[in-house]
Amino acid sequence: MRDAPTLNVQQFVDEQPLGAYQVMVLGLCVIIVLMEGFDAQAMGFVAPVVSKQLHIARAALGTVLSSGLVGMMIGALTLGPLADRIGRKPVIVASAFLFGSASLLTATAHSLSSLLIFRLATGVGLGASLPTMIALEAEYMPKRLRATAIVIAGCGFSLGATIGGLVSAGLLDRFGWQSVFVVGGILPIGIAFVLVALLPESIRYLVGTGGQG
Repeated sequence: MRDAPTLNVQQFVDEQPLGAYQVMVLGLCVIIVLMEGFDAQAMGFVAPVVSKQLHIARAALGTVLSSGLVGMMIGALTLGPLADRIGRKPVIVASAFLFGSASLLTATAHSLSSLLIFRLATGVGLGASLPTMIALEAEYMPKRLRATAIVIAGCGFSLGATIGGLVSAGLLDRFGWQSVFVVGGILPIGIAFVLVALLPESIRYLVGTGGQG
């Protein structure tokens, strides 16, 4: 018997025009990265108010901001590589649930230690989600548009931070600093459910597992 013909999936993707499905994948990536930008900068938006209401020295809040960055490093180094073993989609979805839930918990914080723990957990989710999402997006984009798509998704982070600053200003005046983290938690959790339904699995993972994913 003759060997069955093989298909180079990445070459096939590269040779096709950009389709609606790929635009949807890019859109989902931009949305979740936008929320990552919002949540990553949320503490910076509310730091002066938190310092005053929780009686925490502003210098001490620097450790809270740093804990988020440490969490992002941990998430990128640990959960990011896990995507190669279990698939990118479950890592992305779980990460969105994690940083969304941690943001909601931040709204309940009443001390420096609780802020440190919750922001560290938020950072872990953010650190796992961002590189995994960009890697997934790159797989679905034709080579000629891959760099552009990654830049667009990356801009979503900055845009999320910018929008977050504007939104936070209104929320702080009306509902208090906790509302910033409530919004920053509910939205990514809601988006995570959308990702469960619409986000595809990694092409490489599907090929490597025979389409089981």
